[in-house]
Amino acid sequence: MYENKFQWARKIGFGFRPEDIIPENIGQWNKEQLKTSDVDLGLNGQGQWPENFNFSLEKRFKRLHTYRTKEKKNMITMISALMKKID
Repeated sequence: MYENKFQWARKIGFGFRPEDIIPENIGQWNKEQLKTSDVDLGLNGQGQWPENFNFSLEKRFKRLHTYRTKEKKNMITMISALMKKID
């Protein structure tokens, strides 16, 4: 498929670290990952995702909006401060 399986695997975002061993048959590995019943996916085996972080989609969008609004206000404040220094 690709000459360099290491570059390909990292490029498509499998999240392999530099010290990880890339599977020889990456296609088979993909299929196995989809069939896994491991509840610790994404947590590096550290346990289940905390229920209090299991927000509904609506709450996720509200949190994202709040975060972006704050970031925008911070950026405007920073630009205003820079503009005052220039004047």
